[in-house]
Amino acid sequence: MDQSLRKLSKNRFAQNPFGYIALGVLFCIFTAASIALSLLVPFLGSVAVVFLVFPLFFGTILSTSAVEYFDKVSFKNLLGYSIRYYHPQFLGCFRLLWCLLRGIIVEFGAMFITGIICFIVAKIKYPVASDECFNALVTYLVNPVNDAETFNALFEMHNGFLLNIYYILVMVSGLCGAFIFIVSVAFNAIGAFYRMLLKPTSLMFGKTSINAAITSNRKIIFKDFLLLNWPLILLCFIGLVTGACISTLVLHHIEYGLEFGCIFAFVFMAIYFPKYLANMNALFDKHKFLIAIGINDSIKKAIKKIQLSVDLSEDDKQKIQDTLNQLDEETKELEDENKKDSTE
Repeated sequence: MDQSLRKLSKNRFAQNPFGYIALGVLFCIFTAASIALSLLVPFLGSVAVVFLVFPLFFGTILSTSAVEYFDKVSFKNLLGYSIRYYHPQFLGCFRLLWCLLRGIIVEFGAMFITGIICFIVAKIKYPVASDECFNALVTYLVNPVNDAETFNALFEMHNGFLLNIYYILVMVSGLCGAFIFIVSVAFNAIGAFYRMLLKPTSLMFGKTSINAAITSNRKIIFKDFLLLNWPLILLCFIGLVTGACISTLVLHHIEYGLEFGCIFAFVFMAIYFPKYLANMNALFDKHKFLIAIGINDSIKKAIKKIQLSVDLSEDDKQKIQDTLNQLDEETKELEDENKKDSTE
């Protein structure tokens, strides 16, 4: 592993460990409590996650910059940072739609595999019940009856045999999708750091440029992300499994397995989340040169395309040329700074 990166992260955390701990634990407990709302009112937890948890996650990330200078964790400042999540400069920095799409694809794949396993196990362990229930299900699907009593009777056969299989499919596939979604968002949080590099004049091209720069260097950055944050990923997985097992085996409410899994995932992740925040700052420091160069290159390409496709006045041409020259100077300064840092 890159010892310099490990050392950089350790130094970051050592600057103000209590600040990182306060931010990390607060976020995880708040997220777990938000998800728990779904146990009271269906989908209320999802609404809380979208409108409260993600802005708080963003505010937590931005707060780490103040934490490094030994500032106390202020709820007022945290709230102010969280509101900036909806600022055009940072809107979409977590690429949530891509994370959600990735999670859904994994969820459907897990549902298909789990369905096959459940079918095989049911045929071996409960041959009579499985034959009767699956035959009744096929008959219902071929000739659907718009009757609630018939539908309920189908899922109540043999003490809810099909209903339990349905809950297993939903729980296992949902946990797999949630795991991929959480890990994807945790990685894409690096984008929030790089959005801070943007200048107001470069917002139009800057956000696209950052996404392109991260994508082109994804393998390098993701490798370092895994090497630093594998304990967080492991805790997330253990928490999901533990919560699902407690809901299913202890409380005997398999229908709440996904919710309990996500709640315990963030409770377990609270152990390492403060270190994760320091790790992401270290990743930002290590790779900001690559991303900054990528941003400048993307903006230059976009400006040159405009030059070729639009008939510009001499004054506009000169302004564009000045912008390109400025980007070249910034790129040279970044390269010189990177060379200086690498020799120290």
